[in-house]
Amino acid sequence: MNAKGWDDCCPFWDDYGQGYLIGTAFGDGYKVHLWKMTADGTRLLEDSDKIIYQSKGSEANKLYKFNGLYYHFFSEVKKGGRTVMMERSKNIWGPYEGPKQLSYPQKNLMNPTRVVSYKPDKVIGSFLPIMEPAIGADA
Repeated sequence: MNAKGWDDCCPFWDDYGQGYLIGTAFGDGYKVHLWKMTADGTRLLEDSDKIIYQSKGSEANKLYKFNGLYYHFFSEVKKGGRTVMMERSKNIWGPYEGPKQLSYPQKNLMNPTRVVSYKPDKVIGSFLPIMEPAIGADA
C-alpha cells in the first residue's frame, strides 16, 4: 500500500502461516486497521482491511496469540500521559472485548508498549505490561 499517515505497523503470523499487518492511521483519527498479507508477505490484501479499534492517540500496536485468544496491545493517550492498553478476542477479526488499561499514564515514555531491559542479556518481551524506560529514555 502506498499511502501516508500510517504509524507503528506490526506484522503477525497465525498458526497456519497466514500473515497479517496491524497499524494506526493517525491521519484518520487514529483508527487501528488489520489486513491479511499475501503469502510471501510483500503486499497487503486491501479488501481484507478491517478497523478493529479507535481512540485518542492509539498506536504502538502489537498482536499476540496465547491459549487460543488474540491479544491486541497498544498505547493510548490518557490524562497524564500514555498508557498501555489491551483487548482480546477469540477471532483475529474481533469482536474484541475490553480494552483494559494495564499501566498508569506516563509522560516519560514515547512508546510504553516497547519495553527493553537495561541488561543486554535480558530482554523483556514487548507484550509484558512492565513499565521500564527504554534505553536512553529520561527517567
